[in-house]
Amino acid sequence: MTDPRVPVEAYLADLRASLRLRGLSSSDVSDEVYDHFCEVADAATRHGDDPLDACTAAMARLGPPATLAARFAAAKENPMDKFILPIAIICGLAIRWVDSSPGWDDTGVTAFALLATAGILALLAPRRVWLLALGVGIWIPLHAITTGGDWRMLLVLLFPLAGAYGGLAIRKLAASAAKPN
Repeated sequence: MTDPRVPVEAYLADLRASLRLRGLSSSDVSDEVYDHFCEVADAATRHGDDPLDACTAAMARLGPPATLAARFAAAKENPMDKFILPIAIICGLAIRWVDSSPGWDDTGVTAFALLATAGILALLAPRRVWLLALGVGIWIPLHAITTGGDWRMLLVLLFPLAGAYGGLAIRKLAASAAKPN
């Protein structure tokens, strides 16, 4: 009998890579798939079958790792995910418009708007929060760089990044508090 761990580990490595490409945490899914393969191999051993053949058949039933990752992503998809990036971009453009209007000189309000907007959007849709932060916050630095060449304005991105990751942290804390023990 051949050790089934080699093809299983290769399958799981491909699955983890495919899940990361889709912005999903790979540990829970890959642990679940690994447990499935262990059960298949144990059952095959109890019945006198080759565990490698049983695991190969299980991999064939699950399909290619990229396809399995796509099924997990579809199952976890939040309906808000389709709309959240365009909303982030619109909000970011609106904040930039107000910030660049004549007579506006309240940097603190602008910074808070970037922080709060990114935080709220991350609460609503917690996948790819870095992209949400970029969608909200890139417009002010982009305007400053294109009009005056001030690359230091990229530091403004720290506010939406902090807001987005803060929103994600609050969502995770609320989810863990809501789980029954």
